[in-house]
Amino acid sequence: MITFSTSSWTLHGRLGQARYEHTLDGRSWLKSGSKNPDMSLLELPAFVAKDDITKVELCHFHFPSVESDYLAKLKEAIEKAELTLENLLLDTGNIATPDPSQLEQEIAIAKMWIDIAAEVGAKGCRIACGTEPPREHTKEQVIEVLQELNDYASSKGVVITTENFKETGLQADDLLEIISRTNRPLKLCIDFGNAAKSGDKYGTLQKLMPQGTSLHCKGEYQDNQLDRQELLHSLSLVNSAGFSGFVSLVYDGTENEWEKTLELRDEITAFFRD
Repeated sequence: MITFSTSSWTLHGRLGQARYEHTLDGRSWLKSGSKNPDMSLLELPAFVAKDDITKVELCHFHFPSVESDYLAKLKEAIEKAELTLENLLLDTGNIATPDPSQLEQEIAIAKMWIDIAAEVGAKGCRIACGTEPPREHTKEQVIEVLQELNDYASSKGVVITTENFKETGLQADDLLEIISRTNRPLKLCIDFGNAAKSGDKYGTLQKLMPQGTSLHCKGEYQDNQLDRQELLHSLSLVNSAGFSGFVSLVYDGTENEWEKTLELRDEITAFFRD
């Protein structure tokens, strides 16, 4: 039984470009690239739920505020829509940085967003392994940081998910090694688009799928049309692995983004029904 989620990234065309940037001293500020978005983040839960999607993931940069009163309103909107907030997706940061002072701040920023995830009622927080080449000393550092962040998150009732995302964890063998050696209950999100960036999409999916707990399912498009055969092949790998997590529907474009998302959902539903 497949359960569907979606990410606020799928609706980034409607939400506008509200983004948090960070300095090395840990301060953050909002940098808005859209004065008149078509949808506020507070409106997103009801919009998603009307089409029978039961879960949602929110990108950190779509939060227009991280003040407690705003987070309470967002949590209320999610609960009113009867959605489960699976993950706060932390897209910033580089926990593989070789700079000790920067690493200290990266950890502090990650903990700040774990706190925010807990306050808004998220079950988890997705943290990437970093943007450095996956050399042995780099992986050792990432493992230590993930252990620290996992232990911190556990104390807040939040579960850490990582993903085949950014250079340090892009290749399946490196990512699986990091997860194994972290020796903590890390969850694994498998992203179809990032698997393609590895240079061997299907090989990457085959290696990662047995440990996957969620998918970021992205279709490939030719002349604005979904490549159905490619999607079905990717889904066959999901099926063969006996995957039982949730599927987060992700669309990277901004034209007819929700229509494209529902088309993707219908194709996935038909595949598993048949």
